[in-house]
Amino acid sequence: MLEDVTCAKGVLYNKINISRASGKYLHTFNVHTQATYTDRTLQTYVDSYVCRHEQVKEVREFFLGKLYSKDGQQVDLSKDIVMILGDFNVNASRTQTKVCQEIYE
Repeated sequence: MLEDVTCAKGVLYNKINISRASGKYLHTFNVHTQATYTDRTLQTYVDSYVCRHEQVKEVREFFLGKLYSKDGQQVDLSKDIVMILGDFNVNASRTQTKVCQEIYE
């Protein structure tokens, strides 16, 4: 949306074997989601918020798909390391929180 359309959104995933002997892996997820526009109209804010919310739901499904095997059995993550990194474009400032509260009231 708006200026943020020039930046690709999505997740980059890497699975790095960090210990051949024990089969230990480092799973990294680098995330970039839609920015929120608080300096525009209320409708623009809501649209950008909803867009990011939908993207986060898709990202969750991607995480689960990578961290679970194809037959639905959970991978033994007790020996693996999982890191979720990146720009989620989530702002927890008081102003942002106030705008969210106003929308839901």
